[in-house]
Amino acid sequence: MPNIQLQFRRDSSANWSLFNPVLASGEMGIELDFYPYLFKIGNGTTPWNALPYGGFTGPTGPAGGGGGGGGSGDTGATGYTGYTGPTGPQGVPGSAVNTGATGYTGYTGYTGPTGSTGVTGTTGPTGSTGATGATGQTGSTGQTGATGWTGSTGPTGPQGVPGSAVNTGATGYTGYTGPTGPTGTTGFTGVTGPTGRTGPTGITGPTGQTGPSGPTGFGDTGPTGPAGSGGGGTLAVLKVPIAVTNFNFSTAVATGFPSGWTYVVGGADASSFSLTISGYSATNIPVFVMTGYIVTGAVGTPTWTNVQRQFGVQTGTAALQSVVNNGVNTITFTNITKASNFPATQNDTNGYALYIFFQILN
Repeated sequence: MPNIQLQFRRDSSANWSLFNPVLASGEMGIELDFYPYLFKIGNGTTPWNALPYGGFTGPTGPAGGGGGGGGSGDTGATGYTGYTGPTGPQGVPGSAVNTGATGYTGYTGYTGPTGSTGVTGTTGPTGSTGATGATGQTGSTGQTGATGWTGSTGPTGPQGVPGSAVNTGATGYTGYTGPTGPTGTTGFTGVTGPTGRTGPTGITGPTGQTGPSGPTGFGDTGPTGPAGSGGGGTLAVLKVPIAVTNFNFSTAVATGFPSGWTYVVGGADASSFSLTISGYSATNIPVFVMTGYIVTGAVGTPTWTNVQRQFGVQTGTAALQSVVNNGVNTITFTNITKASNFPATQNDTNGYALYIFFQILN
């Protein structure tokens, strides 16, 4: 016999009061705050908070006799506990000294049966049968059956009339040929030949049509990336060693500049440098893009920090400034200060602390 377990609805007193459900007729709800537990039984219409508590309560003891000026009479002993019914009316108070004993708590009901197992899902469709292989070779012919019995010889014809000594009588008729004997039994069937090899796989069917494209996703367009290498223009670099206060532009090395662009050797501890240019005018000023790296980190373990944000500001002292003169033949770069704008800490293994890259576009 299976072990059947029943469980009633249960919760804390606070949650019962908060949600205040309506229990079905005969449905039990249990409060779990203190043991022995309190419970209520629903009637299908009354909310939890208005239902009385159930329990096994004995009949009310008789009222104590009233004294004149004295105390109340003793309360009668509590009767045996009965099945819980609705709460009765409040009995007449007995003596304040002796209270009747509390009735016994009822037994916990059996746990309800376990629910039945859900319906098994339908079996998926059977896959298609593969192609039948080629028919195997025909087995060898069985042995020939034994030759049937030879029929009996027919009766000899009558003797011809004896002729003269000169002429012999005609030969008698040949007897009839006896019937053919029965055919022998058929020989055993030969062994079936081996199954032939499976034929080649058929041609793959054409690819189905491409499904429609999904909707375009939401979101802002990302920032435009930097120009790729070889994307146009000339790439040049100015490599500058570190100095005590700023940078040593007297030993800086310029490479990759196009014809007409010349680095003007600067100071040994300076914050500015110049380039001379040719072939430009007020209607054809030079167009170029700049970026840079400084060498930072502990001695022996240098790192290269990008200082792109320090380029392009034309006024103020927050970053490098570049000015083209009135004749459009000199560009001066100023405010390259190590203390704030370009805080390099050391030279790398190549002997430079500041790398300034130019992409010259015209």
